[in-house]
Amino acid sequence: MISIVGPTGIGKSNLAVHLSQKIEGEIINADSRQIYIGMDIGTAKPRPQEISLVKHHLFSIIKPDEDFSVYDFSKMAEPLISSINLKGSVPILVGGTGQYVWSLLENWELLNGTTDFSVRESLEKRLEEEGVQSLLDELLAKDPSVLLNIDINNPRRVIRALEKINLGYKGYTPRVKDASLRDECLLIGLTSNREDLYTRVDERVNKMFKEGWIEEVQTLQNNGYHKDLSSMSGIGYQEISLLLEPSSNMSVEECKLAICSRTRKLIRSQYNWFKLKDSRIKWFDIGVLSEEYVVDEIISLYNQI
Repeated sequence: MISIVGPTGIGKSNLAVHLSQKIEGEIINADSRQIYIGMDIGTAKPRPQEISLVKHHLFSIIKPDEDFSVYDFSKMAEPLISSINLKGSVPILVGGTGQYVWSLLENWELLNGTTDFSVRESLEKRLEEEGVQSLLDELLAKDPSVLLNIDINNPRRVIRALEKINLGYKGYTPRVKDASLRDECLLIGLTSNREDLYTRVDERVNKMFKEGWIEEVQTLQNNGYHKDLSSMSGIGYQEISLLLEPSSNMSVEECKLAICSRTRKLIRSQYNWFKLKDSRIKWFDIGVLSEEYVVDEIISLYNQI
C-alpha cells in the first residue's frame, strides 16, 4: 500500500491520480470531510473526470447528518485494501485526516462504541483552533497521571486520552502503540514552503467561491442540514452558514478571510499529525520538485518494498 499525506491544498489528490494511472492504483479516501454526500466543492473532492480515470473509494458515502467514526472508517477501509491487493492493483490511501491514516498504518486497536463522534469532533476542533497545549491543560486538570503514560507531543494520543476520560472511563491508562508501520506500506509526505502553501490555499478558496460554494451550502441548508451539525462545522461550511444568516453583517470577502485564516490553523495542526522529522515518512517538497519527478520517485521506492 502507498499512503500520501500532507497539509490541505498541497496537491495530494492530483498526484495520486497521476500515480494511480502509472501503477494501476486505486485511491482510498482518508479525508474526514470528503465522506459526506453533497459536500463537494468545499471539501475539494475529486472531479468526475478524475474519477473516470482511476477508481476512487470512500468518497460521498454518508449523509451530512450521519455519524462516522475512526472505527467505521477502518472497518470499511481494511477490506478495500485487501480486495485491491487481491486484484493485483495498488491501494493508494490519500488524505490529511491523521486519525484515519494512522489507524490503518499503525494498526490501531479500535473498538466499536468506545468513542463518541461529538466528543471527538469537539476535541479536534480545539486542537485545530487552540493547539495541543489547551488539551494538555485539560488532561492535567482532570487526571495528571495520564500524562505519564502518553506521548504528549503526539496530538492523536492526547485526543484519545481526553476522549476516554470525557466518556467516563476511570483510571484510564492508554496503551502505547507500536510505532512501526504495517507491512509493505510506503508512506509519502508532500510539503512546501509555508508561505507558498498559504498562497495556494488563498487561491483555492477564491476558486471554490467562483465554482459555487455559497450555493452548495445553501442547498445543504435547504435539504435540512443545519449549521449545528458536526459535518457543517467543517472549514468554510461553518463560515458560509454564518454568512447566509438573515441577520448577518458579514461580507463575502470577510467570509473568505475567515476561511483562509482557519485553513492556516488546520495546516499547522496537520504538521503535528504528520511531522517533518518523522523518519517513517518520505517527504517531497512540491515547491521545488515537479509532479512527474515525485511520481517516478514514489514508483521507484515502492518497487523496493
